[in-house]
Amino acid sequence: MRRELIVTLALLAVMAVSVCGAAAEDAGYPKTIVDTAGRAVTFPVPVERIVVLNSDAAEAVVMLGAGDRIVAVTEDILEGSGHLPGVQGNPVIGTKQMGGEIDYELLGEMAIKDGANASDMLVIGFASPGKDYGSSMVEEKLSPFGIINLGLDFYQPENLSEEMTKLAYVLGREPEAERYLSWRNDRTSEAEDAVAGLNLTSVYLERSPKYGLGDLVTFGNGTGLDDLTRAAGGDNLAKDMAKSAHVSWEWVLSADPAVILRTMSSEGELGWERGPSGDTIELKETADEILSRPGAEALSSVKNERVFILDSDVLYGMESVVGLYYLVSILHPEANLDPESVFGQYLQLLGMELPADRIFVYQEG
Repeated sequence: MRRELIVTLALLAVMAVSVCGAAAEDAGYPKTIVDTAGRAVTFPVPVERIVVLNSDAAEAVVMLGAGDRIVAVTEDILEGSGHLPGVQGNPVIGTKQMGGEIDYELLGEMAIKDGANASDMLVIGFASPGKDYGSSMVEEKLSPFGIINLGLDFYQPENLSEEMTKLAYVLGREPEAERYLSWRNDRTSEAEDAVAGLNLTSVYLERSPKYGLGDLVTFGNGTGLDDLTRAAGGDNLAKDMAKSAHVSWEWVLSADPAVILRTMSSEGELGWERGPSGDTIELKETADEILSRPGAEALSSVKNERVFILDSDVLYGMESVVGLYYLVSILHPEANLDPESVFGQYLQLLGMELPADRIFVYQEG
């Protein structure tokens, strides 16, 4: 039965493409790009409907002003990026791309529902070459239905500009991409200029203490946070270690960092609710756990009240420049940068406003 459904959908998709082909030619189609997985992908007709399988891709689509084209999302995106215009109210087509399940048959049915042309639907997910959840595997699942997919990550800084430019070309949103990339480049230069010539601030970046004080997880060389810390004028104590480095609390004590920075996700919300609130109670408990560790009172960071908790969601992907400003404000308050103002600018580009009742960094002391 499933095979018969796939064959039927494929035939209908081919018929729809032939009907729309002439009109697309007049509009400058077909268009071809090479995605981050190295796949040449051709679009015979304009993209009218978008399915996103990763949250950074959803944010990129909204940034390009095409959020109204989103027609389906994963459960993971709905929970983590529900604040984005265009995400709420869409059907869920699976849990998540990485380590989850996607209902490709449902996507096939959606593609030609009510006589629609399957080729005007685009699925965007992780590139991840060689992975069983990467775009090449997604292509195998979708090609029988005539649905096009792209592997674009939008979380690696070195690829972000190219990925935004390519997606904008596909969607006909080049001015919106230029607006965002120009803003991002200007803000990045401003932050880097603000710390140029300043002494590096030593910092211990803690990801998780869940394995106990003898096995703390930090951010080593090659991680996005290590790169941002360098740009923000910081000296990451684990800069010469593996990406997911493991250290002991005794190691932290011996290094005596000027700043301790713990990262935590706000778990799908846009930051944490200002105190007094359940969020700030949890944040205080997290900070107090660090302060109560054996020997913590002797650390420079504790004596100088420079123990921070930062929302990890601002450190990666499209909004990582916002994370850069928060890092500069933490490591070099003398630089007098205003991360909330920059965050507000970023949200305006998305068609949103910075909520006054939310915080993104917590300082104990």
